[in-house]
Amino acid sequence: MNSFEKVLVTAILSVFAILLAVATIAYRSMTVSVATAEWVERTYETIRELETTLATLRDTESGVRAFVITGDRSHLQSHQTAAAVVGQHIARIKRLTSSNLAQPARLATIEALISARLAYLGDVVRTRAEEDFRAARRLIAAHEGKQQSRDLRRLAARVIADESRRLRRRVAHAEQSRGRAVTATLVALPLIFVQLLLVVYLIRRHLAKRAGTESALRRLAMQDELTGLFNRREMNYRLREEVARWRRYRHPLSLILLDIDRFKAINDTYGHQVGDEVLQWVADHLRSTARGTDVTARFGGEEFTVILPETTPEEAYGIAERIRAEMAAEAFVSSRSTDRPLQIAVTISAGVAGLEGNDEEKAPESFLVTAADQALYEAKRTGRNRTVSQKHAPGPQLRLSLSN
Repeated sequence: MNSFEKVLVTAILSVFAILLAVATIAYRSMTVSVATAEWVERTYETIRELETTLATLRDTESGVRAFVITGDRSHLQSHQTAAAVVGQHIARIKRLTSSNLAQPARLATIEALISARLAYLGDVVRTRAEEDFRAARRLIAAHEGKQQSRDLRRLAARVIADESRRLRRRVAHAEQSRGRAVTATLVALPLIFVQLLLVVYLIRRHLAKRAGTESALRRLAMQDELTGLFNRREMNYRLREEVARWRRYRHPLSLILLDIDRFKAINDTYGHQVGDEVLQWVADHLRSTARGTDVTARFGGEEFTVILPETTPEEAYGIAERIRAEMAAEAFVSSRSTDRPLQIAVTISAGVAGLEGNDEEKAPESFLVTAADQALYEAKRTGRNRTVSQKHAPGPQLRLSLSN
């Protein structure tokens, strides 16, 4: 894994880590909120059960008093079911407050007080049933009965207050949890945005770097490293393209093949570094002379080619002759000379071949290269520093231009 991939993976993992942290906090907040909602319902139910228990006890007391006064047993209906009803309420309250360790003792005391209170009311009913109205009233007015009622209300209020206090703590905790979740989300969103921007930046930078690398590789694959001209592979590709265009439109197409005269002697006399300068000098001449549609390339060694679309062999001959004459008239000056300028007379020979609209060549690519090479060979054979044009016909036709 390279450095880019490491940084990218780290950035992506950071985004996922932030999302996971936010999700965890949100989940915990939701869990706390659900638990708090359950606690709210449980607390309110506890309060309702206690209030119902006390109301049942009050109804029973009222019914007993009415029985004492009137002697009518229909008032004892609530008294007869009070024990069972109160027992059910107390059992539910115990279940609802089972997580509060302080409540069992209080509820046991409340249950005992209620049992004592019901037993006391049962004594009042029995006394009144024996036709002892005065004794029943004395029992009702007894201080002990009133104290039991006060103790019951006090304990019930303590149970309700304790449950309400725990509920408030739960609600506050839920609010804090929600606040943390909101804060975490507000903090995480910019971080995630920054991380995503970083990921996008890294990807774009990598793509740009990759595009630059691919472009450099394409240039290396297309260009000659020494001269900067197209190499032979790219020249062959461009020639195939131009020949295909010639086949379709039958517009003229020409090729110039150039060779530096006595280049081996230059290398042997002045060294290969000077020879490389000569190659670059010739390449610069070709580059400055070429038109926008022309394709200049280093064919190999000291040989160069120029592909000339939309150019007849006669026009190509004139261009090649102008290039040859300009180079012959200008001496090459080496930059490696330290004592005095090193001037070398550098000349070229050129072979020209072309295709026109009425040609019926079955292998035009091969013909152009072969014909231009034959013309170049003829220029070399007849004395160098000259241009030879060979147009394909029933037999090779040569036109020589001798140097002055």
